[in-house]
Amino acid sequence: MNDSPGGLLQFIAFNNLSDEGRAIFLPATGFLLGIVTNWLAILMVFKPCFPTPIRICGWHICNIQGLFLKRQPEVCVLYAKMLKQSCSENFLSFNKIIGYLQTLPELWEKLKAAYVAHSTAVLRETLGSATWFAQWTIGKEGYRDLEQDLKVAMVDGLYRAHRLHKVSAQYISKVTDIEARNRECLQRMPADEFENLLHPVFQEDEWILILLGGILGAIVGIVQ
Repeated sequence: MNDSPGGLLQFIAFNNLSDEGRAIFLPATGFLLGIVTNWLAILMVFKPCFPTPIRICGWHICNIQGLFLKRQPEVCVLYAKMLKQSCSENFLSFNKIIGYLQTLPELWEKLKAAYVAHSTAVLRETLGSATWFAQWTIGKEGYRDLEQDLKVAMVDGLYRAHRLHKVSAQYISKVTDIEARNRECLQRMPADEFENLLHPVFQEDEWILILLGGILGAIVGIVQ
């Protein structure tokens, strides 16, 4: 048993119980205390949302606020980094953007045609007078076939250009500036809105933590 007031009450009650009552008392009180203390600990993380003054006999002692909300600026920095990483991996990756564009046939065909036309123009400009020599060497029909094969290869090559994918993702991330914008928006949020935004993420599993506290309390009671 511990030296706290709760432990003293346990001691008094324990000495006035039968053997059967003693066998049940400590695990039961341990279970209840474990549940209550874990519930209070979780509550203190998120409540109160705003700084609340504690006064005794009119004297201001201190302000209390949920520990999570008290550190809102620091939490926003970490959360914005997580959002940026998630967006970069799941939404802003070049191959996923290409994959999404392909679900829009009309737009994809226009983009592909513009890309191929630009690449073909650059190729012809680069070859210059050598274009005539190539046509003379392999024939106009052969040159047209070669040009068509190059167009297909250029489009297919987009999927295998992993360095291009990486550079494009970095550029998109830099231009959109997701991390900074999210961080600033989150830091400007009122504490209660910030709590409503993030607390539901943890709320689903809170009962597990509370129950675990009760189970551990019961185990300690059995050991005692």
